[in-house]
Amino acid sequence: HGVQDWLVLPSQSCDLVKAVGGFTNFHLNAANTSSDVAPLGCENAGLNWSANAVPKGNWQSKRYFMVYDEMGHGDGNQYNQALTDTLDFIFAKVPTP
Repeated sequence: HGVQDWLVLPSQSCDLVKAVGGFTNFHLNAANTSSDVAPLGCENAGLNWSANAVPKGNWQSKRYFMVYDEMGHGDGNQYNQALTDTLDFIFAKVPTP
């Protein structure tokens, strides 16, 4: 999710993640570094944010919620990083023949 998303507000996604549960949450700043501080719009959701590095090929959990400070609704400075993280997660979870 992007903090700058104008269509789906970050607070909406954070509330959904809280209600569903079972997510490992990452807040990535402009340098793509994880922060354990809630991203803008998610301060009141009561989620725990990992300060660890994004797994990169070793995605142990089933569900991840990634919030990027410099991304909007499918655009922004972190779009490529979000796409890379998404594909890395998918490839790590797809069984190899």
